[in-house]
Amino acid sequence: MKRHLCVGDSYALTKHKRTPFKRYFSLVAVLSVMCLYAAKQASAQQAEPAAPAVVDYTEHELKPSPPHNSLKSVKRLVVGDYLPEEFWETKYLFFDEGDSVRADLSAHKGKLLLLDFWATWCRVCIEGFPKLGKLQAEYENELEVILVNVSHTPDEFNRIRKDAGRIFSSIEPRSIIESQFLADLLISEGAIPRYVWISPRGQIIAITFNEFVNSDQVGNIVNFYKRDK
Repeated sequence: MKRHLCVGDSYALTKHKRTPFKRYFSLVAVLSVMCLYAAKQASAQQAEPAAPAVVDYTEHELKPSPPHNSLKSVKRLVVGDYLPEEFWETKYLFFDEGDSVRADLSAHKGKLLLLDFWATWCRVCIEGFPKLGKLQAEYENELEVILVNVSHTPDEFNRIRKDAGRIFSSIEPRSIIESQFLADLLISEGAIPRYVWISPRGQIIAITFNEFVNSDQVGNIVNFYKRDK
């Protein structure tokens, strides 16, 4: 089975000598627990029968993404890698309150980013949105939650707009949609919802399932990077 989660590059966390080792050890310990538990959950999950309106799986699987249309190949990133400038500068297609707009992510540099990979047919994904909405409100100045619906879910704009009232009842109705680039860069297949945690420095520090998306985890990471400035 493929490994869904790894702990970040310890060198990247410990090379700043001016910061006491204890703080780095604490963060690495937290991410280690997240890694081991998420991997255990992934191996134990099995599919259940589908519900009439929304697919009701314990684990929702994405099929492998089709070949990327770009002539330029996309390198798959792992925990510990830093995001390329292309991640920030790409003009993504957003579903935005019933409309579609193009925008990049450059305005979010310097914040903790939480990318939530989801789909309209994933009941667990949508049930997690109220929690995300509360976290965004609680850490308004430090955290940016970004919903991501990749190209092979296979959702598209009209399907999302048709069901937007149900999907976005507890969170801002805004999501990156139809993105093959982010699928190729971060996740192309496997269980969803999946959450990619990106540090204020632009480093991937964890990839988890929803058990670890909570106020304590966000607070620990936010405070760690505040102290390390």
